[in-house]
Amino acid sequence: MKSLLLCCLTAHLYLGLNAEGNPPIVGSHVDEERGFSIRDFELKPPFPNLYTGWDSTGDAVMINNRISLTRDQRSMRGTLWSRNRIQERDWEAQASIRIYGSSGKLHAEGIALWYLADPALPGPVFGVNENFKGIGIFFDTYKNDVNNHDAYPRISVVLNDGTKTLDWDKDGENLRLGDCHIAGGAQSPDSDARSNKVFRILIRYYMENLEIYYAQYEDFKWTQCTTISDVRLPTNYIFGMSASTGDLTNNHELATFKVSALDAPPHSSFPAMIPEHKAVKESAPIVEESQGWGWGMKIFFFILALVFSILLIESIQLSRWGQKRRYYIVSTDERIM
Repeated sequence: MKSLLLCCLTAHLYLGLNAEGNPPIVGSHVDEERGFSIRDFELKPPFPNLYTGWDSTGDAVMINNRISLTRDQRSMRGTLWSRNRIQERDWEAQASIRIYGSSGKLHAEGIALWYLADPALPGPVFGVNENFKGIGIFFDTYKNDVNNHDAYPRISVVLNDGTKTLDWDKDGENLRLGDCHIAGGAQSPDSDARSNKVFRILIRYYMENLEIYYAQYEDFKWTQCTTISDVRLPTNYIFGMSASTGDLTNNHELATFKVSALDAPPHSSFPAMIPEHKAVKESAPIVEESQGWGWGMKIFFFILALVFSILLIESIQLSRWGQKRRYYIVSTDERIM
């Protein structure tokens, strides 16, 4: 009898664990702690380390105990980059966001969460350049490609090793690793800036698996979005978030952000030197400038060749002058004798 009870207990515990031996994320409460919190990356009201641990650019400002990446106006762009770099190989990051506007609808463009080698240059991808180096998790509220039949809003995961260009006109499809539609539309329940209702995104990187979860505004349990296996990410990267608006507008706000280090068994290989995944290696186009020399390099080598030619001609002329001078001296000596 005791043996039977022990077997049942063991089976119950086993079924309650995922493949890595950890409690499953799906269905767990959003406040459940996993791993060890890294305070250097923490952002929560009243944001004591916002100005010491993070750099903001563009239209990002702090309003009403929230970090506003864009206001409900046209052509805005705001980014936030951590000054600290994460050294842990296995980690998870959780963000609480709000997207709302005076119209009460989700318009454009959305919010992106980033894990990058360095702060990215400004550009069209939620305020960031298309040639970033790392991964981006997009909460995308606007469809750029009219031929795209996917339902929106959606969460998309993209990876770039820094040598490729994300096709923003195609909603980043060429570098996409996985995505999901947000059931129910993830619509903000109201347009009141004082509301505390947020949408949550969880990014979990564990043993080369990249997992994305989300929790709706009034739901406090995680729903799985997508899992991508064999994703190779370097350490010593930074975290960031960004948002932008175009002709259509919304407020894009970050309510909280936190990062935890995860305890994992020994890895069988060293950390990656660059972000890698087989799908991106095989399908994505190379950045145009890397296919040949740009105009700057062509001008540089033209000037270098011109200088070399001038020096060569001068060298030949000096050599001939030296030969003539030696002949003149020899001839003069012969006449003296």
